[in-house]
Amino acid sequence: VEEIGVNKSKKVLKEADFVLMMLDATQELSEQDKALLAEMKGKNHFIVINKIDIGNVLNSSMFPDENVVEISAKTLEGLDELEDKIEALFHISNLEVENEVIVTNVRHQTLISASKVGIQKAIESIQNGLPVDMISIDLQGALQNLGEILGETISEEVVKGIFAKFCVGK
Repeated sequence: VEEIGVNKSKKVLKEADFVLMMLDATQELSEQDKALLAEMKGKNHFIVINKIDIGNVLNSSMFPDENVVEISAKTLEGLDELEDKIEALFHISNLEVENEVIVTNVRHQTLISASKVGIQKAIESIQNGLPVDMISIDLQGALQNLGEILGETISEEVVKGIFAKFCVGK
């Protein structure tokens, strides 16, 4: 099972644009760790050494040519530095998003687009003098889509997807 996990990690590593490898400060590097570190050469990556609050077997001085951040997930020490380095790598601080919403979930993007189309159709219907019941169909569709994002409504398609992908017991 462990070998399957390592092979999967190697495959994902080859396809990744950025790699964040977390190591345990209380443990020596394993042969698998060393192999993964060797495969990361030439890729954008950070080595994160966790558990610095309880261990000192590994530290950043052991990786002089690497981008290393020492953290404690328990005490949150070093997390600000990690955030800063990731922001710098991806130029996140250069993004100007004052009061704007960034939607990263593809399903939400699709629902928002569908809502926008429904609202646009409703506006056209109003401009063309169509009856209120025709206009309300487009608006209700838009409202249904937005409700799915907010968790206020749920489509039959989502329910089917849940039952198809997950084992739901009694």
